[in-house]
Amino acid sequence: MTSLEERPVTREVLLGKVEADLAGKNEVLKKIKAELAEQAKLLEESKKELAERIATLAQAEKEKVAQAEDFKKAEAKLLTDAAEAYRAGFECKHPEVDTSFFATANHVVDGKIVPRALP
Repeated sequence: MTSLEERPVTREVLLGKVEADLAGKNEVLKKIKAELAEQAKLLEESKKELAERIATLAQAEKEKVAQAEDFKKAEAKLLTDAAEAYRAGFECKHPEVDTSFFATANHVVDGKIVPRALP
């Protein structure tokens, strides 16, 4: 009968160990969940920061394109102004020479200088 009397005690001891182990694992699970929540928060913050940086990059790209266009316009104006100044200086020195074909409004088509159509 001793073994029958020992069974409930053994069960209680084993049950206590299982409950203690379960409680320990529940604590670990709580810590993991808290860490996971913190990581999820950091991920959301990182996503927001990435979206802001992408928007900033897109804006910078637009500005770069606009500046490139402005530069091309300024460069074209500078070249036109320089050509006009050169032509005007040449006309002052040599008024007898026809320089109308050197006008910046002209361009070459099929090897001939022709006036550029105005927009």
